[in-house]
Amino acid sequence: MKRIGRARVAWLSSWRDAVTLPLAGRVDGLVVLARLLSLATCRPFALAALLVPLAASGASAYDSASFVSYQDLPASMTTGETATVGVKMLNTGRSTWTSPTGYKLVSLSEPSDLWGIGDVALPDDVSVDANGSHTFTFSIAAPATPGDYVFKWRMDHDGTGFGKATTSRTISVTVANTAPVVVLAIDDMTLTVGGRSETVNLSSHFEDAENGTSPTLPHPPTRRSLRLPWRAKC
Repeated sequence: MKRIGRARVAWLSSWRDAVTLPLAGRVDGLVVLARLLSLATCRPFALAALLVPLAASGASAYDSASFVSYQDLPASMTTGETATVGVKMLNTGRSTWTSPTGYKLVSLSEPSDLWGIGDVALPDDVSVDANGSHTFTFSIAAPATPGDYVFKWRMDHDGTGFGKATTSRTISVTVANTAPVVVLAIDDMTLTVGGRSETVNLSSHFEDAENGTSPTLPHPPTRRSLRLPWRAKC
């Protein structure tokens, strides 16, 4: 039987201790995997070789999410119009979402700030445990150019998206109507009785119903006199 040196015995002891501990994170799991590979190949296996592929990814192996619903999302908007919407996401992974640990909702629109905002952080006092959900409530602003635009979001951890994105919705943006609402106001009506006929004098002007101002019109109203062909009885 092949003899096992003291270093190998000490190594196996530390390996036994490692596998008896709960695997609280991905690094612990990689330690176990590295030692399993070393046992299988009888050669030391560098843990760094396993860490490198994951080092470029901010998302943990325990991160996962799914979309639940939209709230108050309009089907159409006018250019520059604002609206408050909600996006509800479900934590289907094993990690806990918090703002200090880098969890947030990010826009998948192009550009990312198409709706006036590119990401929405969790409130500082909110943590979303596994199987928990959170509704991100925020204000959006319609683009300045009319057209049909995609509204879509996804969860993000330290710059890396994870889980399922929200359902893609198209919002139609049209040009806002900037014409003033104009009303006709009659200033006075004077009835003059005399002789064989009566004259009714009408004086009028236009007003912007919203601002209370007199807009410039291409054909301003004028004062007119109306002669009525009837005699007054005295």
